[in-house]
Amino acid sequence: MQRYSCWCPKVIALIGEAPDTIADRSIVVKMSRKLTTETCAPLTALNTAEIKAKCARFALDAGPAIARHEIIRGDGLNDRAADTFDPLYVIARLAGGPWEAKLHAAALALTAAADSENPAAQLLLDILSIFLETDREKIFSRDLADILRHGHDGLRSLALKGSAFDEYAISKLLRPYGIKPATMRIGTEVNRGYTRADFREALKHYVSGPEIEERKNEIRRRLALHAEALAEKESAAELPSRSTPEPAGTIGLAAR
Repeated sequence: MQRYSCWCPKVIALIGEAPDTIADRSIVVKMSRKLTTETCAPLTALNTAEIKAKCARFALDAGPAIARHEIIRGDGLNDRAADTFDPLYVIARLAGGPWEAKLHAAALALTAAADSENPAAQLLLDILSIFLETDREKIFSRDLADILRHGHDGLRSLALKGSAFDEYAISKLLRPYGIKPATMRIGTEVNRGYTRADFREALKHYVSGPEIEERKNEIRRRLALHAEALAEKESAAELPSRSTPEPAGTIGLAAR
């Protein structure tokens, strides 16, 4: 019986989003439609013979060095991303010059983009936004579901919108992250809900620090703009309207 190794890099191109189980273990590169003013050669004109020859030559020359090379963990990458990018780091270091720095910049950018599109990260960030913007420590499940369902003020969990999304649906979504509703009192009402502290550990594990800071900064900007708009509205209300006609008889009295 002959054994064969089927472990190798694979390129998958598809329309839409890759399944989470694939995207989480891949380097996802987003593609966009070219402009109508852009031109490119047809795919049939691509001659891959030279590219394949160079790759084969590199593999023969650098293969032993790559096999012996120590693991390179990219700073700032989570464990799975570091595992995915490690072979590329080794190749970039052997290539020399600025290649390792270029790869690291690309790895951080691509990983951050992938994390921000992760449904779990979006949901947890949206819930964090609700706690911060409403300045509360507790929220009932039904109120949280209502806010998420209607997507107020830039919430990203678009998949959660719809009349079918309720407190039971949100409980099911949050259960895998160890978050469960509990009976609590808010004011004079008692019901099931969540506290801000319930999400602390999940945010640490599923959302990167830079993403959390970016969302917090976005909330601060939005609140500042709301405050400016409110102040301008109140200021305009205090000023007398110039278009209001003067009371009858004023001009006549002045003329006398």
